[in-house]
Amino acid sequence: MTATHARPRFHAAALACLTAFANCTEPIATVNDLAAIVSGSDAKSVASHRTTDSEDRVDQIEAVTDGNTCASCAQADAAGAAPGKDTAITADCSKEIQPDARAIPSEMVMIPAGKFLMGCVPGDDGCESSESPQHEVYLEAFFIDVFEVTYAAYKSCVEVGACGMPAGKGNHCNWHAQGKWHHPVNCVEWFQAHQYCKWAHPQGRLPTEAEWEKAARGGLVGAKFPWGNLAPTCSPCAQNSAVWDDGSAACTLDGTRPVGTAGPNGYGLYDMAGNVREVVNDWFDAGFYAKSPNYGPTGPPVTNLRVWRGGDYQADSAKQLRASQRTVVFAAAALPNQGFRCARSAQ
Repeated sequence: MTATHARPRFHAAALACLTAFANCTEPIATVNDLAAIVSGSDAKSVASHRTTDSEDRVDQIEAVTDGNTCASCAQADAAGAAPGKDTAITADCSKEIQPDARAIPSEMVMIPAGKFLMGCVPGDDGCESSESPQHEVYLEAFFIDVFEVTYAAYKSCVEVGACGMPAGKGNHCNWHAQGKWHHPVNCVEWFQAHQYCKWAHPQGRLPTEAEWEKAARGGLVGAKFPWGNLAPTCSPCAQNSAVWDDGSAACTLDGTRPVGTAGPNGYGLYDMAGNVREVVNDWFDAGFYAKSPNYGPTGPPVTNLRVWRGGDYQADSAKQLRASQRTVVFAAAALPNQGFRCARSAQ
């Protein structure tokens, strides 16, 4: 397919850097063990942006230093860093990020066609009424972003005139903030997210709510969280890590963290719980699950509310990080804890 804007190459070591905070000292097993994180890569770099067929999704992220994927290196988005001027990658992540690599749209992975159970998991006492009843849904195969859309990626859309500047304002909005290139773009309206996805990927769009939940579950059945049933932690080296606020000194956060700070789920998707809540394509209806079609649901008719998924850095309860949790937001809202990722159909 023909690209309409530059999509530079990205060192795998730089991706490994984003999987944990700078003080992580233990290997993150899930990065070594999970495939389908990026496609078409070798040990040195990840090929320029493209979405691929499922047989191309088996390459794993490897740091260029002997395959060590623990991000004990300093964060690549040190204060004041700018595209082409990254100097904070040290230790295991010793290779520089190539100029403008931050601006590429996220790689995608394909979620296979098939059935899954959507909604409240039996025995989960944290469920709201809008998450019930649990129901079987069949979805055709689709692609979804590995990472939440970053500030730098969104900025590249603004610079070519395809996107408007984020509509929201506030202390925790990442737009124009120093050292936030790798953080999720936030403070964007639903329509701005929609426009970005159309620009970034061929036939790009926001995921449906059903697509988002299937992707978040990572192939697991009967699990509360994207990683399973373990309670979430703020430790970036843990399989059950998430960027959230559990009230402790270690986890209380005053804003977003770089995408990929928390580990991937079974499909190789990062931050499906925490960091920013993600807007999806659907309108919200609290009673929709009782009447939802079982094949490819796209949500109710137009209402005045859109669906939010995934929890965020302000989440102060583990229930807000569950895979089935639904929250709502006005379509014109542009909040600091609101971001997104893109999808497209595989057909």
